Amino acid sequence: MSQIIKDALARGANCFVTTCPMCQMNMDTYQDAVCERYGIRKKLPVFFITELLGIAMGFTPQEIQIDRHFVDSLGLLKELNLI
Repeated sequence: MSQIIKDALARGANCFVTTCPMCQMNMDTYQDAVCERYGIRKKLPVFFITELLGIAMGFTPQEIQIDRHFVDSLGLLKELNLI
């Protein structure tokens, strides 16, 4: 996972979007530990694709439970004026 994070950051990514709920959970849950172990300073929010579809359809982050992610996801959504 550390290489995935490093590659994403090197390419200027601002988040991860997955189509697999298990991948979303693992990336979100364990990113803190992986970043600490490998000296990665920046963490990226991780979204399951249907969460972003829900935001596009007008659901609130609370309705979709994005506010419960381990890595802050609301900051990016606010920065992009999506919420």
